[in-house]
Amino acid sequence: MKTVVSPFGPRPRTGDCQVQLPPLVTLLRNALPGNGCLGSREACADGFTSRFDGFVEHSKRVSPTCLITFERNRYSVPASFANRPVSLRVYPERLVIAVEGQTVCTHDRIIDRSHRKPGKVIYDWRHYLAVIQRKPGALRPSRQHALHAPAGQ
Repeated sequence: MKTVVSPFGPRPRTGDCQVQLPPLVTLLRNALPGNGCLGSREACADGFTSRFDGFVEHSKRVSPTCLITFERNRYSVPASFANRPVSLRVYPERLVIAVEGQTVCTHDRIIDRSHRKPGKVIYDWRHYLAVIQRKPGALRPSRQHALHAPAGQ
C-alpha cells in the first residue's frame, strides 16, 4: 500500500485539540489584518492600500469618425485616437475610455431600455478641435448642431 503525502502536511486526528494548521492556512491567516479577526473598519483597512474600483472592461476600436459604440449608443473619443484600439471601462453611471492605462475621456452613461427608438450619439465638441484646426471645413452643417447641444441630447 502506497502512502500519499499531502503538500499541506499530515491530516489532524479528529480528537486532537492541539492541531497544527497547515503552512498555507497559517500564512493566509497571518496576512489578514488583525490576524483574521473581525475588528473595527479602520483596523481592517490598514492592510489595503487602494479602494475597490468595480467596472467591466471591453476592448473597442475607435471609428474613423472618432466614435465608439456601446449598447446601441455612440460616444465621441478625441480625434487623435481614431482607428485605434481603446479600453472601455463601464461603470453603472459613467463610461471611461482609457488607452494604455491612462484615462482619455469620460461620458455619462445613457441607459435606454427601449429597443424601438434608435440609439443616441453623444458628442463632446472638444474631441474634434484637432480636426477643425487641421481642416476648418471638415465639419458638415448637419453635425454642427449636435456639437453645440448639451451632452445626452
